[in-house]
Amino acid sequence: MAPAELINIAELDSYVSIPVQLAIHDENGTKAPWSKKVIEQVTLCPDGTHLRLYFDQHHFLAIPRMSQVVKDDRLWIAHDEENKLIYMIRKEETFHE
Repeated sequence: MAPAELINIAELDSYVSIPVQLAIHDENGTKAPWSKKVIEQVTLCPDGTHLRLYFDQHHFLAIPRMSQVVKDDRLWIAHDEENKLIYMIRKEETFHE
């Protein structure tokens, strides 16, 4: 098996400033509901081990950079093998509330 590569921060550029839905699932089948958000900024944490998806100036979601990523035009999925978590981001054209 090839060594894992760090997630490229530019992979998430197309998810910034648009309506998205986020969910975190674990490998045991626990599924948090999809949450509607707008990602304002994607940065690296100070030690470079995680990506931070900022929703405003203070609130963010951190995703380990060593996660395995699967993506297409509308969906980005990062599998954090160490913590057994799956982070999912999907583009939405509009929010349905």
